[in-house]
Amino acid sequence: PRTDSLAREASTAMPTPEPPCPGSLRVLVHRAQGLSTGTTGFTPDPQVNLRVLVSAPMHDTYAQENTQVRVGTPDPDFSEEFTIQILDAHSSHLEVSIWDTKSRCKGQQSSAGFMGECLLNLSKLVPFQGHVIEQEFTLKRCAKLFLQDPLRVELCKAQVPAVGKMIIELEFTALDTQSPPASKVPSYPKLPISPSPPLPP
Repeated sequence: PRTDSLAREASTAMPTPEPPCPGSLRVLVHRAQGLSTGTTGFTPDPQVNLRVLVSAPMHDTYAQENTQVRVGTPDPDFSEEFTIQILDAHSSHLEVSIWDTKSRCKGQQSSAGFMGECLLNLSKLVPFQGHVIEQEFTLKRCAKLFLQDPLRVELCKAQVPAVGKMIIELEFTALDTQSPPASKVPSYPKLPISPSPPLPP
């Protein structure tokens, strides 16, 4: 009887992990506003970098995209769209960082040129799949998360201040894992814009 009781307690104490939720993430980088000019005294040449970071046990970065550079402006209009395949939304974050390419050290794990980031938990998009969500995010210093990534370690050590905002549009479409495997990679058509629910904090 006691063993049965312990088994029941254990089953209620340990939540059942979410099954993997693969899918497609459409990201439209609209614009940034009020970016810091940094220590150079010149207006920045901003570029947005998108990376998908994966939580334990994978601890990996498996997708990366960059916008074009916008020259000499603290208020860049990017208007660039990307579609990223997501292995599991429940264990993934989207890192949206912005860099001044005048100062960035290409090919090096350096904080030079970093102007701020938004780190978005993709699991929060799963209940809103099929909805287009446009939101304004305040740029922040590098969060102390995913510190297995050498670049994030460097950014956290430097604690570079962040100033400004980023306007991004997101749309997650889950892959139907119950369907038979397709003969080719499925395409994800752009869905009609529906009322945008607020993204949970």
